[in-house]
Amino acid sequence: MYKAVIIGAGNIAAGFDSPKSEKVLTHAHAILLHPDFELLGFYDRDEKKSREAAGRWGGKAFLDAPSALRDADVVYCCVPDAFHGEVLKEIACYSPRLVVAEKPLASTFKEAVEIQRLYEGKIPLTVNYSRRFLKEFHNLKKEIPSYGRFLKGAGYYGKGALHNGSHMIDILRFLLGEIENPRGFGREIFDFEKEDPSKDLSLEIRNGNFYMMAIDARAVTIFELELFFEKA
Repeated sequence: MYKAVIIGAGNIAAGFDSPKSEKVLTHAHAILLHPDFELLGFYDRDEKKSREAAGRWGGKAFLDAPSALRDADVVYCCVPDAFHGEVLKEIACYSPRLVVAEKPLASTFKEAVEIQRLYEGKIPLTVNYSRRFLKEFHNLKKEIPSYGRFLKGAGYYGKGALHNGSHMIDILRFLLGEIENPRGFGREIFDFEKEDPSKDLSLEIRNGNFYMMAIDARAVTIFELELFFEKA
């Protein structure tokens, strides 16, 4: 039995659904349904959120991070984006068996490299780019070689280039391979955190072009991909 703790008690951790929900939309719900996992509880700097999450899902509302991390085998990092790096560094001090981090890994490239060096070869760490774990995308990846050469594509997203745009970049890498020569163009849209505007980006993949188009999330919620190949 793996003992799991969730650091941060917001929507993706505990708030998007409930134990009676048909769809699994939170880490707490996924843990609750897994026969080999035990949810020890939650820690959030906002004690009220910890208590509310524990009241909904069970487990304990921890009063501090050391108490939460001390006995955990698996730790979920679900704090706001700006605190990912800080919290992941603290989690590493307790050497859990696995860490699941919400995206993005860090707010800057420098901090992401620091975290990579801290964890690599010591603590397994996965970032929750959830689409790459869905069977539909695995099936699509198997089919893509039969479509011929990749020609061009476009995608539409909002709510931050790091916060949501990184989801699109990850699924493109999963489906098509490494990205080269990323370039920004157009105006930035400040529809999330001011440090993370949504941006239009031009990417090169497999000698084809892909354009990420930022759509103001305050007006519409969208996450769509269009991919064009020689035969599809």
